[in-house]
Amino acid sequence: MKDRENNILWKILVSAQRAIIIVSLAAVTLIIAGACILRIFGINFTGFEELATIAVFWLYMIGSSHGSYEKSQITADIMEVMLPESLGKNIMKLIKWIAVFILGCIFAYWAWGLVAWSMQTMSVTSYFRIPIVTGQISIFIGLVISCFYNLVYLIDEILMFIGKKPRPVADAEESAN
Repeated sequence: MKDRENNILWKILVSAQRAIIIVSLAAVTLIIAGACILRIFGINFTGFEELATIAVFWLYMIGSSHGSYEKSQITADIMEVMLPESLGKNIMKLIKWIAVFILGCIFAYWAWGLVAWSMQTMSVTSYFRIPIVTGQISIFIGLVISCFYNLVYLIDEILMFIGKKPRPVADAEESAN
């Protein structure tokens, strides 16, 4: 993992994700706060929901892909936690990463279908006439990035399973508890 974190392309991807998350979070906050402040003065910020929704799409999907990078998504790995370190536990981890990668690829494929359909229909928002694809493409990009991370972690799991790579100390400590 340390070698990977020193890789310039890995750093660029993670930094880009963090920048998009920060900008999206700031945009959502400013849009909603701005609409509330304007409402206090009797000014209606019509269409602010369109802008906020696009920013929220980007925040959620890139945040989700960053969760894949950190392996911090909510999981239901009760068997993995309860079982002692064994071949069965390692097989379960391998199956989990295979399933996560395959499902992520399926979802990314479906997301691309949504993006392609939106580009084909040229759908736009009702007030500002912003192309709908502006928000929807974040679904595809977020899923592709998540698939990339999950492929990397699947390869790591395969290498650990066949003994070509040692298990991290954290995994060994988790199994001891």
